[in-house]
Amino acid sequence: YQRRVHGGAGRMASYHAQNIYENSNTKLVGVFDAIEESSRLLASKFPGTKVYTSLNEALSDDEVDAVLIATSTNTHAQLVTEAAKAKKSILCEKPLTMDLEEGRRCLSQVNDNQVQLMVGFQKRHDPNFKALKSNIETGVIGQIEMIFVTSRDPKPHPAEYLRNSGGIFRDFTIHDFDLILWLIGPNDLPHELVAYGSTLIEPGLNEFGDVDTAMVQIRTQNGVLIHINTSRRATYGYDQRCEVHGSLGMLQVNNVTPHSVTVSNSNGCSTQSSPAWGDRYASAYVIELQHFVKVIKSDNNPSASGIEAQRAMILADAATKSLKNGQSVKLIWD
Repeated sequence: YQRRVHGGAGRMASYHAQNIYENSNTKLVGVFDAIEESSRLLASKFPGTKVYTSLNEALSDDEVDAVLIATSTNTHAQLVTEAAKAKKSILCEKPLTMDLEEGRRCLSQVNDNQVQLMVGFQKRHDPNFKALKSNIETGVIGQIEMIFVTSRDPKPHPAEYLRNSGGIFRDFTIHDFDLILWLIGPNDLPHELVAYGSTLIEPGLNEFGDVDTAMVQIRTQNGVLIHINTSRRATYGYDQRCEVHGSLGMLQVNNVTPHSVTVSNSNGCSTQSSPAWGDRYASAYVIELQHFVKVIKSDNNPSASGIEAQRAMILADAATKSLKNGQSVKLIWD
């Protein structure tokens, strides 16, 4: 039974708070957000939940065993550091930090204080992607030769969010960087990367050097070729697909739809569009929370530790660099 405080009171925070509240192995002790009104609004949805008026108040509460951080990206490092110093177990939404050096300092505090840190890459917990990973590991398709990943949001986030997100590669594509690292495994790391991007949807992104449409191509040390395409807009719904081609066959994860009914009439054939982000990965977030509780109880390694988060950030930084200078980037791994 784990008692937890929740950091943040936005959309992502609300989603996590609901899961914590409904999980029989956890208790939502309290909520803290820099905007107190937001904290009170979120806490009011869950009877018995405290509202903290300061970070120190939240981390000093002996009733709290663990924290879940779901704040804006540029606050993650500080909050993880403070939680580690308070000896709390931590589940932090991706990305862990905004840059690699900040990540190293953050992980140093986590290690020095000997606390558990898990980073929220929910695709690792999605039943579809877990089945994909399992089939790769059992050798169903032989040796991996190519991977194709499609990740497109139904519509862009508000400009206020995107301004502090760290850019499309750190905020959005980082999920897919983590996914491909997980799929190929630790014995074959990316060797070279090139990224392309355009601003085709939200011209205002140019003000802070971001793009809304991007492609990344990667070649691994063993020669596996990887393609990731990302868009902030897909008019037909949330698009989350993956294909892995190997020496003995192919594996595919297709979009999840609310039902499998196809309507055929004078207008043609149609199916229900893919669900929104929260519905598509609803089970993944529940499983992620369950995994985090097990990690705390057993002191086992989490599915995605700070080290995995740093590796995904290495790819995000390389993609950002490639986009800016128009050249491929050779990757260096510690």
